[in-house]
Amino acid sequence: MKCQNCGLDLLQGAVGCPRCGVSVVASVMPPGAGPYPPPDPSAGPPASPPSAWSAWQPGLQQRPAAPVEPVWQAGQPVEPGVLTAGQGQPAGGSQQQPNPTMVQAAPPALPPAPASRKSLIRAGVVLALVLALGGGGWWFIDWQNRSVYGPDQVALSYLTAFQEGDLAKAVGIATPKTTPGASEVLLDPKVASTSPARITDVKVVHTTITGDTATLDTTYSLAGEPHTLTLTAVKDGKQKFVFDKWRLEPPTLATVVLAKPVGLTTTVNGQAFTPDESKTGYALMPGTYEFTAQSTKYLAGDKQSVTVAFADPEAAPRQLGFNITITDALVGEVRAQVAAKLTQCAVDTTAVLSAPANGCPFYILATSSTGPQALNDIAPGTMRWSVETQPQIEVHRAADGAITFTTVTSGKRTYKATSKDGSSEWSGYGPLVISGTVQVSGDQVTLTYS
Repeated sequence: MKCQNCGLDLLQGAVGCPRCGVSVVASVMPPGAGPYPPPDPSAGPPASPPSAWSAWQPGLQQRPAAPVEPVWQAGQPVEPGVLTAGQGQPAGGSQQQPNPTMVQAAPPALPPAPASRKSLIRAGVVLALVLALGGGGWWFIDWQNRSVYGPDQVALSYLTAFQEGDLAKAVGIATPKTTPGASEVLLDPKVASTSPARITDVKVVHTTITGDTATLDTTYSLAGEPHTLTLTAVKDGKQKFVFDKWRLEPPTLATVVLAKPVGLTTTVNGQAFTPDESKTGYALMPGTYEFTAQSTKYLAGDKQSVTVAFADPEAAPRQLGFNITITDALVGEVRAQVAAKLTQCAVDTTAVLSAPANGCPFYILATSSTGPQALNDIAPGTMRWSVETQPQIEVHRAADGAITFTTVTSGKRTYKATSKDGSSEWSGYGPLVISGTVQVSGDQVTLTYS
């Protein structure tokens, strides 16, 4: 017997075509005219869509799609393979019943993955024990919730992870909070894991459970100093079907306020650290941290060490400041640049000026006895300046890190010029005073003149 739609050879008594799905008792249709196009015999089985987990689990083997079998309906439910000619008509009547129609059944669910099967098996064992033990089973669950799955165990696991230096595990349990506005650059594992001190002697000393909220009083030590920490946990559903699941509210990390060491490279526990340009507060994991401003040719650095526990809500952030000092080499460099600047100014200033220009203090005082006359009578292009003595310069570093230079003893400048009619010579002198700011970047020193 052949399928009237696609021509496939059928077994005797078959109720439908396994290739195209057309019922044997359906009305005769020419090949290809059925509700489903005939399959391409040369095409292989349809490929199943890629699993959404394949991107997360590259080694996950995709299971082939299970074959889909049709379910037949012809007025009444009929089991496949039992439907025979004549069925579907009422007894004693000649009214023709509609042809049987094919309804595509939903594909069967894939069997659970091995990990899921293990979880289901464990859950089934637990449920079986509970049912077998009756009241004793519920006592067992209560005992497990208190001794294994209680909020105190979550808190203890959290603090123990810090004690063991497993910061990834600690963050996985509860990601610590930071003070609003604090920089998180030092929470990088490369820095956070370098602390030579860890918290020790972790204990949960008291637990209070009110409804779905637990308050946990804990203690720990850090660098020999005892500390207390109050944690909060919230019940967050069930795990393994019957045991409580608690979610730990993260504690807040301590913040250290660090003054940026202008012009110096900074390290934290030996790790390179670029201070945040927009923030001065830095969140830190519990531990000990040594901040070092490394010395250069022109600036003498400093070290500051700090040990921080979890944040105390009633305590102000720790303040750290570097005691950076300037070196004799910087003072000598600034004085040399000032002297070179004044010498060049004397050459470049050929105009008749009554005020400094371009940082060059070469001008005629209009308030002097001969100043007004000289300013009006000197011929353009005839002004010649000289530096008789250089000013004495001192360099200072302010508390905010700004470096400035000032004149503590003025030098002397002199000039000569020709009158407009060429009949006489003008000459004069004045104090030589200069000041400005200093920028140091490594071995580079840049002066800005006031």
